Amino acid sequence: MATAAFHAPAAYGIGTAEDIHTSSLIEMGIGIAVGGITFTGSIIAFAKLQALMSGAPSPSRSSIN
Repeated sequence: MATAAFHAPAAYGIGTAEDIHTSSLIEMGIGIAVGGITFTGSIIAFAKLQALMSGAPSPSRSSIN
């Protein structure tokens, strides 16, 4: 949705293609980030449920925490 709004902002009432409101840009950025994390989690959950990957944490997990 955020990508569509970025490409056609007038259709969503958030400005023109050359001048998108700053608050709308922030909102779209947050939406894209949250959507990306959600999509990645869904792919990992699917892979674990289909036994395509183990349920063990990845080795890089310790570096994140």
